[in-house]
Amino acid sequence: MSDADQLAPVPAGTLSVRPFRILRWPFVGERGLRGGWRVLIFIAFFIAGSELIEAWWPHAAGTGELQALPLLGHESLLLLLVVAATLLLGRFERRSLGDYGLPMVLDRRTARGLGLGFVAASALLLVLASLGVMQVSAAGLSTAAIVSNAVQWALVFLVVALFEELLLRGYAQATLSRSIGFWPAAILLSILFALMHARNPGETPLGLIAVGCFGLFFCYTLRATGNLWLAVGFHAAWDWAESFFYGVPDSGTRMAGHLLDTAFSGPTWLSGGSAGPEGSVLILATLAAASLLVTPRRRRPATNT
Repeated sequence: MSDADQLAPVPAGTLSVRPFRILRWPFVGERGLRGGWRVLIFIAFFIAGSELIEAWWPHAAGTGELQALPLLGHESLLLLLVVAATLLLGRFERRSLGDYGLPMVLDRRTARGLGLGFVAASALLLVLASLGVMQVSAAGLSTAAIVSNAVQWALVFLVVALFEELLLRGYAQATLSRSIGFWPAAILLSILFALMHARNPGETPLGLIAVGCFGLFFCYTLRATGNLWLAVGFHAAWDWAESFFYGVPDSGTRMAGHLLDTAFSGPTWLSGGSAGPEGSVLILATLAAASLLVTPRRRRPATNT
């Protein structure tokens, strides 16, 4: 380098651009605002809205059993909040609900998820009954009450499944996946899924681990099928089978108006204790078996053009 090159004037603004880029890098990438910040905005929007809903629409019955209709109203408001947050951020990204895993057209994946969820829950409870740690008796409801409660709880758990799947496996999963990869995002959001259930009365450490495993299972179904409908069906049917049909605690919470009365005995690690069947070590084998029954979609081979 010659003396003339060393003494050449530096173009105006050059010295200020590099520090600006360094400060900008943690927040903005090639695609604009980084995915992690987008997800934080999404979660902050949801938390702010959910706090207002909690203050305006109390639904919990203390340590008692939850009622279907108040819970349906509460969860419907949360679902609308998540849809609004997804559509709002999706507008800036020029994406729709379908791009976040929830196309507006139902398909056979939903029915498959409903059947698989009910069968999986029933299989787990059948094993617990055969091991002598679960005893079942009729709750003594009238036929009219059975039909009414069955429909009400079906609606509740469909809304709950849509809300929770779209919240954690919709916008958040899709956005984080583009930044850090699908499975790292799935692990982080499944941990968050478990922490969301930590406040449930009766929840246990093993039950929280099971909730995290459920999150990973639902992410696997998303990966395998391409959308959330199988996960929504499984989630809704599992909760309905536990809470209404068999009358067992669901993540430590009991629901009113269940078809059967179920009592547990024996060691907590096997029966699940206050957390319900999700607190049993057998839940891990149940989810593993259910995963084997989820058929991955066939990917079209690449064609040369």
